[in-house]
Amino acid sequence: MVSRNRAIARRRDVDWVDPLVGFRVRQQLAPGQALVFRADVGGFDAGRQFSWNVLGAQSFNFAVRNGVTYAGVLGYRALSVDYQKGSGLNRYDEFDEVQMGRS
Repeated sequence: MVSRNRAIARRRDVDWVDPLVGFRVRQQLAPGQALVFRADVGGFDAGRQFSWNVLGAQSFNFAVRNGVTYAGVLGYRALSVDYQKGSGLNRYDEFDEVQMGRS
């Protein structure tokens, strides 16, 4: 916050827990390769007002050593969060974002 050319910093922690419902679909393409689709929605005014998340990707195993399988995922993800808490001077600034990108 800036007031009369002075910066005032306050530490505020923001945590929330929400109900969530979603699904995941995985289609095996070949041994060690699969297409993956995941989606969920949450919030329902319990913590956040509303959120959603979708992911489309291809997963692949690239090595097995000493009984450990090493795998990777290439895909695209979009995440939306709509959150605000409190009011007046105790209000946490509204967080309403959609983030997208490759994973």
